[in-house]
Amino acid sequence: MAGLPKLRVKKDAWKNTAEIVEFEKARDFPYGTETIIAVEGHQINSYDDLLKLIQGDKLKRKRILEVIFIPMISGG
Repeated sequence: MAGLPKLRVKKDAWKNTAEIVEFEKARDFPYGTETIIAVEGHQINSYDDLLKLIQGDKLKRKRILEVIFIPMISGG
């Protein structure tokens, strides 16, 4: 889609590596798994959530959004 930002995706929150991908790749993110997906500091749970997020005033004009995959760690 034209006008959508690109995504800088950091698939491992503990490593300093990231890749730039087209926005449409977000359809394939591991939603609903044991991974928290944070976009510009906001947790998203679906592609629709991401679309709603970028419509807000703060992110509407950004060209690249930061995405981090954070694995959930259980314990006590």
